[in-house]
Amino acid sequence: MSIELQSITMKVVPASALASWISTHPLVVFLSLSLLFGPLTISITPPLRGPDEFPHFLRTYGLSTGAILTSMTDEKGHRSVFLPAKLDQEFKLYDEALRPLYDDNTATFPEVLARYARSHAAMTVPPPKELVLVPYAGSEGYSPVPYLPYLPALAVLDFFDLDFVGAIYLMRAVGFVVLTAVMALAIVLAPKLAWAFLSITFLPSALFSRAILSADGSALAFTLLVTAASLRSVQRVRPVSAPIRSFFMILCVLSKPPNLIFILLEAIRSPLKCLVRHWKIMAIVIAPALVLSFAWVLVSSADVAVWRFVEGSGLPPEHYQPLWRIHYLLGHPLHFVTLLAGTYNYIDDYWRQLIGVLGWLDMPLRYWLYPVLTGLLLASFYGSFPLDSKTRHRVIAISAATTVGYVLGIFFIFYLVWTGLDETKVEGVQGRYFVVLLPVIAMMVASSVKRGFSEATQASIATSGAILSGWATLDAISRSDWKFSLLPF
Repeated sequence: MSIELQSITMKVVPASALASWISTHPLVVFLSLSLLFGPLTISITPPLRGPDEFPHFLRTYGLSTGAILTSMTDEKGHRSVFLPAKLDQEFKLYDEALRPLYDDNTATFPEVLARYARSHAAMTVPPPKELVLVPYAGSEGYSPVPYLPYLPALAVLDFFDLDFVGAIYLMRAVGFVVLTAVMALAIVLAPKLAWAFLSITFLPSALFSRAILSADGSALAFTLLVTAASLRSVQRVRPVSAPIRSFFMILCVLSKPPNLIFILLEAIRSPLKCLVRHWKIMAIVIAPALVLSFAWVLVSSADVAVWRFVEGSGLPPEHYQPLWRIHYLLGHPLHFVTLLAGTYNYIDDYWRQLIGVLGWLDMPLRYWLYPVLTGLLLASFYGSFPLDSKTRHRVIAISAATTVGYVLGIFFIFYLVWTGLDETKVEGVQGRYFVVLLPVIAMMVASSVKRGFSEATQASIATSGAILSGWATLDAISRSDWKFSLLPF
């Protein structure tokens, strides 16, 4: 009897010790799960199955050749970039091979690759130095910042002599490593939000954007940094210096235009009267981001390839120009509010897309995963901070203002440049655009509770949610493009 009891004790104690160790090492869990699910997600996701992956490829390639400003245009006046004729031809062959998969879902990815391989083998290879002008088709308005993680891959592209498909996979892999490193830094900087951050980064929408060519992955990674640095200033840990916070803020704000609202997070550091006294520090942190953001809008003319909407809608081009739309709004002040109210019926869609409707919104998760993953995500936020009452209220207020400002900013931007006058709602908005708000919401939730879950409980919740999210991501991709399931129901 004593021998059996001793055997059980020997089994239980190490397991308990392991759980205790894991609960204090979120970075190790994050890196381990990234190493598990990252390469799998990258490899089984067909190139161009990520939203606007080819335009993002073009923007990154243009930056690698020195085309920081997208001022070059083709014969139609569309902003364009010179691409090697070989890559352009390979893209067209692959896109044609992929079409049955994303048009009517009649093919599997292995069949796509086989079709592409046959076409590629029969292709007449153009001269090495021959270039063609290709329109950006949507990525011309982005600053260089969200593409920085992918640039190292293009530096060695010629060395490996990869075709278009190989180039996409190489850029995905390098980008994933860089973005994972940035997110890992954010987890280290925010010990009280580490498990919440881990849970956010493994949402299917977040994991997928980290595994493809996308501006979304960079936007989330840099927002995590800003949130962690801001929160660290009000906790009993060594704060991040103003120059480094300024660098983080530049990366965050320039990754996507709506991210400008995150400059409000700098106000979390201290009460308003102290911020007024220390205005120089505030200026060091937010002024460079503000100046660079507005400067980029001016030099890029806020171009989002409106010709794509004009050709489809038949409306005059000026209807999609921000200045024209603002002038129209002055005469019709309730127009935006009316269209914003029209999005009410789409809240369920935004929620599911926030959790993860992958690909071109044609790779849904299992229906039961949405409430389960939402519950695990929110539960991972339910920690608590050792903050005094005034600081707690300040963090909550600024987080709430940032959240509301970002949501309104997203809808207003899409109202200005994407929505026709004859629409009944703001067009073009997708739930994945709101993933960057989750770190701020996590901070707000944790600041709202005086006694949350223990760290061990948070670790269990976040780790379980991350594993389920990773598996759900793989299942959604495999069901859509490989025609087999990884989950039984």
